[in-house]
Amino acid sequence: EKRDFFIAEVPFILKKWNDFDEIKEKKGEIILFYKAMYQLFKEKDIQKIYNLLKFRFDQIDEATYSKESDNFEGLSKMLFRLKEGDFELMDFPTEPMLKIYDNKKICNLTRGNNDPILLFKNKNNNEFSFPLLIGFEKSEPIVVR
Repeated sequence: EKRDFFIAEVPFILKKWNDFDEIKEKKGEIILFYKAMYQLFKEKDIQKIYNLLKFRFDQIDEATYSKESDNFEGLSKMLFRLKEGDFELMDFPTEPMLKIYDNKKICNLTRGNNDPILLFKNKNNNEFSFPLLIGFEKSEPIVVR
């Protein structure tokens, strides 16, 4: 066995979670953002969903060297498969829980049992969830992962 050291050069820079603004007193704004995203999924407005998820897609594509992937098509197929499987988006919770991570820079809004806000179920009780973590940049919410 031979061991050696090397310096890896990574040809990209991803935005670190710690680079986002600190989340202060924004629970109402966060809930409104999640309600808006929830409504877009309920209406199946693929273009608007894609626009809100673009930063997330770009970061993942950069990290996985998959810049050529068609995220709009992938999102469309995901929503089609949910419809095909008779999945329905569960009602928005009356008492969502706010979870804050990474030095108060990233957050997630969940249901009381920690399930994501975007939770789909069908008659067979199969589930599909789509968690969304957000950060704020210049006071604007951005879906990060």
